[in-house]
Amino acid sequence: MKGKVWALLLVALVSVAVACAGGSETKTSPPLPPDAMPVKPVDSAPSPEPAREATRPAAPPTGDVGSLPLDAVGVDRKVVYNARLDLEVEDVDAAVDHVQRVATSLGGGLMNASVRDEGQGGERRRVADVTVRVPASAHADALSQLRRLASRVRTETAQSSDVTEEYADLQARLRNLQATEARYLELLGQARNIGEVLQVQDRLNSVRLEIERIQGRTNLLDRLTEMATITVHLEPPAAAAETPWHPGDVAANAWEALRAIMRGLATAAIYFAIAGGWLAVLLALGLLVWRRWQAARSST
Repeated sequence: MKGKVWALLLVALVSVAVACAGGSETKTSPPLPPDAMPVKPVDSAPSPEPAREATRPAAPPTGDVGSLPLDAVGVDRKVVYNARLDLEVEDVDAAVDHVQRVATSLGGGLMNASVRDEGQGGERRRVADVTVRVPASAHADALSQLRRLASRVRTETAQSSDVTEEYADLQARLRNLQATEARYLELLGQARNIGEVLQVQDRLNSVRLEIERIQGRTNLLDRLTEMATITVHLEPPAAAAETPWHPGDVAANAWEALRAIMRGLATAAIYFAIAGGWLAVLLALGLLVWRRWQAARSST
């Protein structure tokens, strides 16, 4: 019996000792391997914005250019200048030479000149029409010099036409046709039989004809815009016209003068008849009063 009690006491003491030792120890967890160590989640840095693709300026369409600024299609301003002067000069032949010298001194030249006599009999007059071309930048200077040539400027007209849009459209169409021509040349080299060659060659001829037509119009606009056209009409001052003598005209004029005199006399008679009656009455009354006054004065 005693042995069991001592055994129970021994077990209780061992339990108490183990409990005390466990309460005083600091539990330490074994080190974790690096792969198993917890990692605090870190907010990932925002990914950089994808680089924007470099944008190229869009090439101008080769078709309609009406809605684009002129700088976008690489076309300078194209303006056609025309002017006409109607001048009175004392010496028409000398004035023709002077007009040509003005054009030449400004870098232009004569286009055409026409000098002629107009009228019939003794009324013939020397007149001329001269057309010159001068650089567009000097057209104002040319007009100023030509005005000083005349004794009187009868009329002067000037106009300008802006053909920039037409010129840009022609350039765009020309580029399209040249690209088409290059493509047809490639197809011509790839043709496998005579039929294909003839078909491609026919299309190629049509394109080349259109290219030549557009190039011709473009060259014409270049010439018209580079040089201004001035047309000058020259003629002497108009002489006073002499009225020829005709007896019938003299008689008619004399009759008209007589009628005018008779109308004047008749008008004067009417005025005298109306106003003269009242005047006569007033004179009679005045004379009567004067006589009575004289009679009364003599009686005294």
